[in-house]
Amino acid sequence: MTDGTDAFRVFHAGTPSPWVYAGTLNSTTSLTWSLTLWTPFNVFGLYTTVETKWETNNGGQNYNPPSFGQVIVKCRPTQTTTATNGVALSPNTGVDGLLLSSGDTIYFNVQQAGFRNMVVTVERLAGAANLDLFADSTNVTPDGTSQWQSTTSAGAEAVEIPAVVFSRNIYIGVRAASGGAGHFRIHASQQDLPARMTLSMCPLNFTPTTTERNAIRTLFRRASARLFSATNGNQFVKQLNLTSQVSTCGSTCDVCLDNINSPMTGSPLGSLPCGQIRIPRSVWSSATDFSVGIMHEWGHACFALIDEYLAPPFGDSSPGWCGHSTMNNLSQTRNFCSRVHCIDGNVVNPISCLSQSGPDSNWKRMKAQGKVPWGEDFAATSNTSDPTQHNTNVALTNLVSTNF
Repeated sequence: MTDGTDAFRVFHAGTPSPWVYAGTLNSTTSLTWSLTLWTPFNVFGLYTTVETKWETNNGGQNYNPPSFGQVIVKCRPTQTTTATNGVALSPNTGVDGLLLSSGDTIYFNVQQAGFRNMVVTVERLAGAANLDLFADSTNVTPDGTSQWQSTTSAGAEAVEIPAVVFSRNIYIGVRAASGGAGHFRIHASQQDLPARMTLSMCPLNFTPTTTERNAIRTLFRRASARLFSATNGNQFVKQLNLTSQVSTCGSTCDVCLDNINSPMTGSPLGSLPCGQIRIPRSVWSSATDFSVGIMHEWGHACFALIDEYLAPPFGDSSPGWCGHSTMNNLSQTRNFCSRVHCIDGNVVNPISCLSQSGPDSNWKRMKAQGKVPWGEDFAATSNTSDPTQHNTNVALTNLVSTNF
């Protein structure tokens, strides 16, 4: 938050709107007062809201987006004990909520399009609330009797809602099961059927042990959640099938698991839904989480995105021409860029930069391929793509089925 190019915008019912906070904001986790008054919107007399947008080039240190650390509640003169559902979600668009104490519940609704599966995720951003997630197609205030629920009482939950022929309303409840207050973010993300992928994983000249299978399962479930995050919930590796060992990685292998420490690679291939990536033993067997690197290779394979750094790769020391894209080989970048290339790298030759990556962005390329149809069109706006990361949401990663 401190490299001088970031901005936090608050859209509210007062003037001016938005308030814009930029420059050196806060490099710590201590509370920072806005020193300006935010006037919430009144939604049908049921809820009060403000809209915030966090814009960053991700070129500096990997700070998390702003979160609410303290809220002072002012009660209305008259209260009701009748629960209401008045917050409408847009598909594949994040919304934040504040639970005030244990037992507090906020209700949402979203329209699920026909022939599309939907994944609802919720992650705690601040506070200590242990969250429960409920969803139902008929009960407008879903609870413990709802059709779909995730109640691990952790800081993150996820449920999967199956596709139906016709569009329908889905009603969602997020509850602080315990732990007190909490600031959370919720997404209701739907995918076109081709974007819910089943991938074949081919061990090259070896048979994984039980320990190795467990490591592969954990790593690729997290990588699936990374891809889900980076595409704003549009692409979801839903199932992973481990084949018997092969002598060559043929045209039916989505993921080649190499038994040697070869380079990681990725490229489009024939009719495979997300191309073919090759992952060396040093990555898939490591205790280090290399899920970002796998997402980088899927950037090549799924969307034909190119490397945005100068070879050979040197990790965080790689000279790059796009500081805010995961294609630049830097460990602190988690998203595909939504801005024009070459605006924040450290390559000094702009001709080389343009000849390598062109004047567009990762999101423009994905949009042109029809790979990100749902949610905000980050290819057409000046907004940084949603920074939410789902890789530590165990309930979500467990939705990725494995046939090992």
